Amino acid sequence: MTRDNVYINLINQDVEDLSVFLGVDLPEVRPLHTVFEDVMQVNVYGDLALEEKIMKEVFTNCESSRWHPHFADVTPKGNSKKTGIEKILRYYNLNREGTMAFGDGGNDVSVLEYVQVGVAMGNSNDPTVLAAASHIAPSVDDDGIARFLHSFFLYL
Repeated sequence: MTRDNVYINLINQDVEDLSVFLGVDLPEVRPLHTVFEDVMQVNVYGDLALEEKIMKEVFTNCESSRWHPHFADVTPKGNSKKTGIEKILRYYNLNREGTMAFGDGGNDVSVLEYVQVGVAMGNSNDPTVLAAASHIAPSVDDDGIARFLHSFFLYL
């Protein structure tokens, strides 16, 4: 993933299934060594064993987070959703108090732990996500964010 484009070096059944699941088009197939744009994130399609192997052998200065059984995000070490929130707060000179985030996958753990109100979505089955959150909302498919916000602000 670059600032403006998404590429993939191979399309297999896992890639096709995830594309359908997310409702997005398949990325452009392109040999990765021909990408000369700044890479923002790499995505690994495969199981946990493949992810661990790639992280040890290839992406030694990166960290990974998994939000799907067949997919992991790979980013530079120290770059996470938490980092993004910290930068936004710093830019706008805001405090962490009053911040809220919603998440359902492993890539959301850092931000759920960081914000004042971390909300795991009810559709999450990741124990680390549920442990990182201070609240649990209904499933995203059941209007979970809207329902949580309504009930949360109703009782303030």
